[in-house]
Amino acid sequence: MMEISVEDITLRVAGSIVINGVDLKIPDGSVVALFGPNGAGKTTFCKGLLGILKPITGCIRVNGYDITTLPTYKRVEMGFTYVPERAGILERLNIEENLKVGAVRKKARDKLYENLELAYNIFPWLKLRRKEKASVLSGGQRQILSLMRALMNEPEFLILDEPSQGVSFANVKTIYETITSIFVKEKKISLLITEQLPTYLRGIADKVHLLSAGRIITTIRNEQLEDHEFIWKLLASGG
Repeated sequence: MMEISVEDITLRVAGSIVINGVDLKIPDGSVVALFGPNGAGKTTFCKGLLGILKPITGCIRVNGYDITTLPTYKRVEMGFTYVPERAGILERLNIEENLKVGAVRKKARDKLYENLELAYNIFPWLKLRRKEKASVLSGGQRQILSLMRALMNEPEFLILDEPSQGVSFANVKTIYETITSIFVKEKKISLLITEQLPTYLRGIADKVHLLSAGRIITTIRNEQLEDHEFIWKLLASGG
């Protein structure tokens, strides 16, 4: 069980305010999305949740407990797991080595080979190519590998930063089907997904917050994701 509450968070990068007074709640087992254009502050917000960036103001709570000053490695041990945009795989390692390094938590290390077989059952090509260097994979294959590496960590809160970035439509469809079937329906964990393409959030997100210039300007309903013109007008007008 993991419920995340972000209260009035302000984050600075290289001397500039990038996230400005953001409030956001992610109920246990829910899927919450942050949608916005490139440069809106989505990745910065993810890094704030992970403790990579320390907030200037505000706090982050998990199940009511303040974790604002908790270091990243302790958040990971709690179950925070991050899939960065463009996958962030370790190119010098092979596919199986990439999967194994995903098991960071003690709980995950205890289930290392069980989860490795699970990843191979979900995507058999990972097992067939397990000794190949990750550097040879396509963008979509890298994203799938990164997603399965997250699975290896037994996540309780999964942060997906633009999983569609640099990925073909066919692979994005596969990625979102996997997110839905494994993490949402089977694992029932809390998810934060950031995107700049509204199409992929349709049908998976319980709430979609529009982020512009570091602020959440409004929240839209899932069915409104089909109206791209409406969304971009909201973003252009600041809500």
